[in-house]
Amino acid sequence: MPLDMVWNVTVQWYAGDSMCKLLCFLKLFAMHSSAFILVVISLDRHHAILRPLDSFDANRRNKRMLLLAWSFSLLLASPQLFIFRAIKAEGKDFTQCVTHGSFQQRWQETVYNMFHFVTLYVVPLLVMSLCYTRILIEINHQIHKSKGGESCLRRSGTDMIPKARMKTLKMTIIIVVSFVVCWTPYYLLGIWYWFHPQMLNVTPEYVHHILFVFGNLNSCCDPVIYGLYTPSFRADLAMCCRPQDSSPKSLDRLSARQANPSAEQESDAPSVDQMRGNEE
Repeated sequence: MPLDMVWNVTVQWYAGDSMCKLLCFLKLFAMHSSAFILVVISLDRHHAILRPLDSFDANRRNKRMLLLAWSFSLLLASPQLFIFRAIKAEGKDFTQCVTHGSFQQRWQETVYNMFHFVTLYVVPLLVMSLCYTRILIEINHQIHKSKGGESCLRRSGTDMIPKARMKTLKMTIIIVVSFVVCWTPYYLLGIWYWFHPQMLNVTPEYVHHILFVFGNLNSCCDPVIYGLYTPSFRADLAMCCRPQDSSPKSLDRLSARQANPSAEQESDAPSVDQMRGNEE
């Protein structure tokens, strides 16, 4: 994003052909890896809730899925290294990083862009929607079994699904919603451009840049969501926002909190390993 911001300011490309290829590759790689890691999180939640007995193999399974996510991101972004190039305009002192000459026909470029639209947005959204739909169906099924008096496996008190797991489920659903909200406007604008290039004449250029930056903010939102669902983070944030109280009572509370950090850790949203430990 910093290089993109500089490029938007300078308009033309000054960094040479190699950096042109590298920047376009890294942009697409970052977009793919962000989307695929969300898919990995969804699949992990799906396995943890629908197949709790498979939790013993969760760590190894998650490592394999993450390796596949990074590998597919590298593979799908690699064509950028061959498609983009720095080209100098004839008769003018102006150089730009473009795909000019890489496609024989315009429809070929449209197919290429639509392919990445499917891999970046459609496929991840379908997989995440399927995973969370099945999770919600399973939770609803367990609730009905409980009301009907059927015997069910219970793991914490009277809850069919442990509170920690439900908390993590809510957090990941919000992450998926933020993915849809952040990226949908950008891809809708892209589809409009791919099939009607004349739209550039009626749409200000800054709209394209704003929507692209808004889409990339999805990656910035995820850590914030994780933090808001972590009680210790919220407590520390509230402490920073409040005026400092140096009274003996406040100091006693702080000392007690530092002396017993395990109580905070137990209330935090669990990781995959923590949930696996609960299931054992």
